[in-house]
Amino acid sequence: MAFSQTARIGACVFCLGFMSFLLAIFAETTKVLLSYISIHYLTRFYHMNRQPPSGTPIQAKDAVICKFPDDPSILLGTLSIVTLVLAAIAGHAAVYFPYKGKSIPRNALFRSTTLSTFFVIAEVITVLALVMLLWPTISESLHRSRNVHRDLTTQCPTAKRALRRWRLPRPRCRSFGWFARC
Repeated sequence: MAFSQTARIGACVFCLGFMSFLLAIFAETTKVLLSYISIHYLTRFYHMNRQPPSGTPIQAKDAVICKFPDDPSILLGTLSIVTLVLAAIAGHAAVYFPYKGKSIPRNALFRSTTLSTFFVIAEVITVLALVMLLWPTISESLHRSRNVHRDLTTQCPTAKRALRRWRLPRPRCRSFGWFARC
């Protein structure tokens, strides 16, 4: 069974968008997988320390050069950005492409309130997703490329990971008579 032209364009938009989503998730989870897991209070409560090990300081003449461990998150973030842009281009093609050889004028397309609302919401979400992908990818790549520090006491810290650091909430103390567990 052959797909129609509309189904092919829709499938292309879906696949590219889903691939962008998965690549972004993998880029973020590689930061967690490469980091340490610390145990709190010697109980079942764990939290992920999203800061991976700091870089290795290499002493030079008047500076410290930081060598950081390999991290595929920059590559995965860049691939996610590229597939998001391709999905946006395919989405625009889905709106403006002539179906069955007949072109619909643009002003006639946007007379429909439903299409106009959908189009504006899709554009806003695409721009927000692009900004949220660009921000950590660029900041991480700048942190890794600007690795020469003039301060000789620099310990080569790692950049803050992700837009927000997620942690499990700290457990409250429970008191059972003479036994208190925190």
